[in-house]
Amino acid sequence: MFDETAWDGLLALYVEEAAGRTVTVARLAGLIGARIALVQRWAEYLEEQEMVIRKPHGVEGRAGAVALTAKAHRDLDLYFSRTLAFASE
Repeated sequence: MFDETAWDGLLALYVEEAAGRTVTVARLAGLIGARIALVQRWAEYLEEQEMVIRKPHGVEGRAGAVALTAKAHRDLDLYFSRTLAFASE
């Protein structure tokens, strides 16, 4: 998964959420340079894996927002802390 759109999306969501920004599927696609349809498919998969949640966003609720779950935050925090510890050895 580290060489896939899903990984790029998880990283972008992590950064954007840390900055307090809401991310739509379209915005996420732009951030990672992928087609919206591809990001949508990966978002569906990641939702099944309990890594992201999708919810309505915008005036009419049409633009789908995507956010990391608490589980995804914990997993990414753990991954980054272990990677940083390994790199500093």
